[in-house]
Amino acid sequence: MPRLVRAINECYNCHFPENPPLTLDDLQSEVRELSVWPSNCMIAWQGEDPIAVSIATKREREVLVQRVGVRPGCQRQGHGRHLVTSLSQKLAVLGPSRLIAEIPKGWEVSTAFLKACGYQPETVYADFVLEAPLPPIQSPGAIIPVTVQELLDNGLLGSEADQKQDCSWQRQTTTLLQRKDELSGLAIASPDCIEAFFLQRRCPGRGGSEIVRLGVQDENHGELFLSLLLRAVSSAEAFPVHFPRLSPSEFGFAHLESLGLRPVGNSIRYAATAKPL
Repeated sequence: MPRLVRAINECYNCHFPENPPLTLDDLQSEVRELSVWPSNCMIAWQGEDPIAVSIATKREREVLVQRVGVRPGCQRQGHGRHLVTSLSQKLAVLGPSRLIAEIPKGWEVSTAFLKACGYQPETVYADFVLEAPLPPIQSPGAIIPVTVQELLDNGLLGSEADQKQDCSWQRQTTTLLQRKDELSGLAIASPDCIEAFFLQRRCPGRGGSEIVRLGVQDENHGELFLSLLLRAVSSAEAFPVHFPRLSPSEFGFAHLESLGLRPVGNSIRYAATAKPL
C-alpha cells in the first residue's frame, strides 16, 4: 500500500498539481468505500523509482480502472498501455471481464489512450450545481430524515440502477452502503410509501454538499418532489449543492435545469471486455 501511494503521487498526481498528495489513509478509505482492489493495481519500476501506475477496483460485475499515470519523461513509451493490457489479460482468466473507466469530457489525451486500449464510450454523465437555497413552500407530504439502511429496507436502494449499467461508480448502491456512516438523507413520505428521497454528504475537500443518489416513485412527479426536498435544505453550510456524475436514467437533466440547477460539466463512461493473451 505505501508503494502504491508513492507511485500515485509520483506518476499520477504530479499531472494534477491542484490535487493534494495522496496519503495512506486516503488510499485505505478508497479500498473501503470504492472497492479499490490492491491485487488489481500495478506499478512499473525503473530501478528504485516508479515510472507508471494503474489503480483498479473490483466488484462482482465489473472493474473500474480508476487511475493510470506515467511519470513525466517516461510517457509515450507504452508503460501505461502495458499495465492496462496486463490487467485485461488477468481479468480474462479470473474475472469479472467487464472493465470501465470514467473520465471528464475534454480529457483528450485520456480519451485517446482509452480508445487505443480498446475502450468505447458508453454513457455520458452530467454534473450540476445549485448555488443558493430555493424559496421555501409548503409540502403536501411529510419531509422526514432517512438513512441509507431505511431506504435499503424499503427496497429503494436495490441494484436496479446498477444493473442498467449507466450508474456511475460513486453513485452505485455498493458505494453508498460502504459510505453509509457519512451520508444523510431526506424523504417525502405519504401514508403509503416514501414518494421521493435523496442522499447527501458533505463535499470532501470543498464547501457545500453533494447529492449522491436521487429516487422517486412516480417519475411524473419527480420535478415537484425534488423541488420540495431541495427547499427543505435550509442550512447555509449545505450550499452549494453539487450533483456529480448524474446519469440520464436517474433524473431528467431538463428537470434539474428548470429548478435552477446549473450544468457545470460532463463525464463519459468507457467500457471494454477483458481479453486473454
